[in-house]
Amino acid sequence: MDEHGITVAAFSRIFNIGGLPVIDHTGLTGEFDIHIEWESGTSEASAPDAAAANESPDTAIISSIRKQLGLQLRAGKGPREFFIIDHLERPSEN
Repeated sequence: MDEHGITVAAFSRIFNIGGLPVIDHTGLTGEFDIHIEWESGTSEASAPDAAAANESPDTAIISSIRKQLGLQLRAGKGPREFFIIDHLERPSEN
């Protein structure tokens, strides 16, 4: 993945790890060129070691972000946006 001129906040919104959003708490400002590589769906025959073959796609992404970018992902609580529909009506005939 290559992203050019992206903020860390925008980069964090790209990911959804384990069905959960990633929220930027780095405090870093400015734009960055980010290059990150990871493998998903590797089989045991093609993987260099058995541990890499058994990694889930989310684990592979988290590991790559930590190793290649030096960013740590930690579970926590934070704000979420919701779209709430409190009333619904059929359209009237015009």
